[in-house]
Amino acid sequence: MLDSITKSNIEFSQSSLNQLQVRSLTDDEISGFGNILRQANEQTTTSKEFLKSLSSDELQLVKKANSLAANIDVDSLSQEGAQNLLSQPDGSDLVDLNNDGIVEIGIGKTIHFPPVNAPAYVKAAWDKATEGMDWGEQARMELTMFSMVYGFGINGVTADAALPPEQQWNTTNINALYEYAQSNLEFRVGMEGWTDYNRQLDKVYDSFFSSIRQSSISTFQPQQNASAMKSSSLSDQTTTTPMSPSDRVKEVNQLVLDAKSESDLES
Repeated sequence: MLDSITKSNIEFSQSSLNQLQVRSLTDDEISGFGNILRQANEQTTTSKEFLKSLSSDELQLVKKANSLAANIDVDSLSQEGAQNLLSQPDGSDLVDLNNDGIVEIGIGKTIHFPPVNAPAYVKAAWDKATEGMDWGEQARMELTMFSMVYGFGINGVTADAALPPEQQWNTTNINALYEYAQSNLEFRVGMEGWTDYNRQLDKVYDSFFSSIRQSSISTFQPQQNASAMKSSSLSDQTTTTPMSPSDRVKEVNQLVLDAKSESDLES
């Protein structure tokens, strides 16, 4: 068994090791995957080009380490999807190159809240606010918050682009998000009453926003690793100013979709 979290000059966290072992990787395979990550970190090409340089056996190892069902078709991957195949299994160095709150790993896409680009204090505040919840409760809370930050495309209408992290998590926009969260909660309570979930939302909002407001915004550091910085030229995009909380409350379709999502989770 592994007696060290450092293999092939790549340091795996205990969580990463646990993930790899759950995915039935042997000690040799874990070392081999660590060697692939080391080579990826040293690359001067893009992640897609690096994946194309791997042998079929090495690609199969990347597939197994990421617990993928299908073989990896490198040509079908986005730059983000390729880069995240070469990340730590614990998710600590995932990237969101287009800042849409959805992380691509291979061809798979997952919603993340807090987004991976958020500063550490936002993630810590969320962990504290949702401490003790089971996986299903946390997923439901994350979906609710994600919809408020990013919205959903309805009837073919594309959701507004998110603000850059340094703007999204400044004092002005934290206060705007809090105002929107409270308006959303008031709408829900008006429609449903004080359900158990709405009471839970109230507690999470109080804890989360109290914690991030106490943090020093002036020391904000976006969550970005060296590999992400190297790919920053691929992630330039035009952002738009989000609607005000009051305007968002008027967007009935948005709220109905949110309510429907929660109803589906309950059934």
